[in-house]
Amino acid sequence: MNLTLKFGGNELLQGKFDQGMETLYKAHYYEIKQDTYIVFAHDMYINKNHHSVSLAIIEIMPKENGTTMLYTEHVVDGTLSEKVTSSHKTGASIHFDRIEEIFFKNRSIYKKRDL
Repeated sequence: MNLTLKFGGNELLQGKFDQGMETLYKAHYYEIKQDTYIVFAHDMYINKNHHSVSLAIIEIMPKENGTTMLYTEHVVDGTLSEKVTSSHKTGASIHFDRIEEIFFKNRSIYKKRDL
């Protein structure tokens, strides 16, 4: 995994599964505002074939007793089926766990954007 979580940063994640399927996740971070939101787009490849493209926003809402995260994703995927949707949710869940680790436990990842 290669991750640069900052304005203009990229993420690259490759996977190979027992059945031989290979995945490649490529993301680009367009906007990050501390304690507010992350805006990014990502492409998903399966066995070297382009599978889907998404535009996503993660909204961060600090609360008195914790933090609320709202994830909104617009997916363009010509193969949406119950199986694919379930797989997509599983992949998103894994990313949420990584975001929690990076975003909430290691506050040093924030980079100020030069305007």
